[in-house]
Amino acid sequence: MAAFMHRFWKGNTPMNILVDDLANDGPSDICLVEVRLHLSAASGVQSFTVTIGSNDGVEYDAVISSTAMNGLTDKYLTDWNIIRAKDHITFALANALALTWGLEMIYGRASEIY
Repeated sequence: MAAFMHRFWKGNTPMNILVDDLANDGPSDICLVEVRLHLSAASGVQSFTVTIGSNDGVEYDAVISSTAMNGLTDKYLTDWNIIRAKDHITFALANALALTWGLEMIYGRASEIY
């Protein structure tokens, strides 16, 4: 059975979270299983983005999700994405209204999931 790991963040400022220490959880690739975002109130016109930054260079970076949060308080991503151990993930939200937010990332070692 796969062991899932969790990371949590919270705040009320603009979100720009860089997760660049995935290799610390082991030398293998990881599988991003879920991302859960909750806002304290409906958001204005802004986007929540999740980007994979490639260790091989910016020409290989990719936005894996971009969601217009207009009127939303929650976003739940369940698209499983393989992320190489030396790559990084960035979660971003402008948060112009200074809403309180909570973010959870659930992931596991790809070799234990697939």
